[in-house]
Amino acid sequence: MNPMLIGISTCIVVALTAAFFPLGLPILGIILVAISWRNFLKQCEHKARIEADMYSALNKGVTYAGQGDYPNAIKAFDIALDRPPRTLNRFPHIAETYYNRGGVHYLMGNLFDALQDYDQAIDHKPKYVDALINRGPVHAEQGNYQAALADYQTAMQLMSDLSPDLSIVYHNSGNAYEALGDAENAIESYSQAIRLNPRYIDAYTAQGLLYIKLQNYTQAIKHMSHVIQLQQENAGESPGLARLEAKREHVFYHRGNAYFQKGDYADAIKDYTQVIQLNPEVISAYEYRGIAHCYLGNNQNALDDFSHVANSDPSGNTHYNHAIIQSLMGMKKEALASVNEALNLDENVIPAYYFRWNLRYDLDNQQIDLEDLQRAEALEMEKINVIYEYDAHGFYQRGLARLRRGNRQGAITDMEKVIQVCQNLQYFTFYQKAEQTLLEIQDST
Repeated sequence: MNPMLIGISTCIVVALTAAFFPLGLPILGIILVAISWRNFLKQCEHKARIEADMYSALNKGVTYAGQGDYPNAIKAFDIALDRPPRTLNRFPHIAETYYNRGGVHYLMGNLFDALQDYDQAIDHKPKYVDALINRGPVHAEQGNYQAALADYQTAMQLMSDLSPDLSIVYHNSGNAYEALGDAENAIESYSQAIRLNPRYIDAYTAQGLLYIKLQNYTQAIKHMSHVIQLQQENAGESPGLARLEAKREHVFYHRGNAYFQKGDYADAIKDYTQVIQLNPEVISAYEYRGIAHCYLGNNQNALDDFSHVANSDPSGNTHYNHAIIQSLMGMKKEALASVNEALNLDENVIPAYYFRWNLRYDLDNQQIDLEDLQRAEALEMEKINVIYEYDAHGFYQRGLARLRRGNRQGAITDMEKVIQVCQNLQYFTFYQKAEQTLLEIQDST
């Protein structure tokens, strides 16, 4: 019973006793006071026991969460929070309990439940900075980036400029700005996070990926290199909640892509090799390493990588790439088999039709039909597919087919395109072949 109700009841009983039994008042009063005091102490003891149980459940939840045992963490937090509203509202750690359960829900991918818990935590403690910081990513992952930025800005207003957690806010703000397409503010936010915490791996990685998207490959390489150094020295930090860890092979892979896009194929090959050593299941690392080997003229190495890709992840494009390197090595029958497999897997790979027609032209002494050429031309006319902008081999095969069909100007146009693509890609070994073919066409009558 509530102590106040006990006191009121006691006063009523004492008053009635005084009215009807004036001589027994002192003794009855003492008895009633003693009973009231005993009940009051029991009430306090009961309240303290409930709070102790709730606090114990909270601590168990935090311990389970730290061990990565999220289901048991949720159960423990549920025990703490499964109380009547009056009991909950008196619990001094109610906001922290909702906050911690929200964090576990987020790590488990339960965004709706995480958002509800963070809302409750902030309702009970409006200036709860950590809850604001963690609610932001939940809003962001639900696509509500403006709400995320609002949480981060509120957190910044409540924090001092020297707060160590401010780097998290800037990093998360950068993510939201990037998602909104505001690259300038995103870069500024990531830079602020790095300034406040020079070991912040996530901030370096996020900014490096943004630089790749912006085609600023020099800065991307710089940032990814710093992440790799921090990881090798075991000196990196990743504060705040994160469901995804920046694994070493991912960082090498992203830096390799930056080297690749920059045309630095030797360093790209080194990074892709690191990826494969760390995780042989990253098939795209074999594919890009094979392309880089091809661009450098390392045909045997390229063939090994493309063979691995074709066996591990067969598709029209992987078998088409396999055929390219086989053809460059003079393996025309093997190339024809690979092209056939490419078109069996994907009948819309336009350059494969031109490629197959040219291979058959060479192998069958020009005695072939026009079905492949007609199919490729129909696909291009219907805009079902196109030759990829940087597919030098695709344009070369189309140009060669046009030349053999008597379309001299079309062949010249395609060979000029091949030369342009090779220059852009710094694919100098094939550039020489295309240039020689173009000169032969131009010199022919």
